[in-house]
Amino acid sequence: MSILNSIEKKFLFSLVRIVSLVSILILIIMLGVAGSKYLADPQIDTKVEYEELTLTPTHPTNGKGRPRIRPSTEAGVTIMEKYLGDKDNRKIVSGWIDTVPQEYRQDFVDNLATLMIKVEKNDPNNVITAANAYRMAKLKKINSILSPNPADSFKGTIVALFALAALGLIGMFCLILVFLAVERNTRKTES
Repeated sequence: MSILNSIEKKFLFSLVRIVSLVSILILIIMLGVAGSKYLADPQIDTKVEYEELTLTPTHPTNGKGRPRIRPSTEAGVTIMEKYLGDKDNRKIVSGWIDTVPQEYRQDFVDNLATLMIKVEKNDPNNVITAANAYRMAKLKKINSILSPNPADSFKGTIVALFALAALGLIGMFCLILVFLAVERNTRKTES
């Protein structure tokens, strides 16, 4: 029995303690990394590039006029005035802007102006068509940000289940340590 007692005292208790501590540290690190990635506020880019557009003609509807939002750059103002400056196009663009949530409106107009400059350099005959395609692509990106994604809630469930399983593992290791200590301390000594 003394060989088993010495193996138990020198090897088994040390091994269980080390495995428990390492498991707890790994769990804390994993929960920290997973939690920071899950809880971090993502900065999602809604910018639409020229390469993303499929230039097929669309028929936009007229919207109600609202206070104008102007592009941030002078070149953007110039290109918007050149192609969208007449009364009908202003109503159409105003209707587009009305469908965009308030916090994305300036980005919508600035991105539209930048895109129109790029399209004018590459394909001057399709600037209006590109603007129509931009509207659809930009609204799709904004709506994908604003609408809840079921995969995100599933990820949250997975993280919660992983944390629960890890806490159960820690609890199991703690119980093993307690039972081993109780058994060792209540064992009759051989004299």
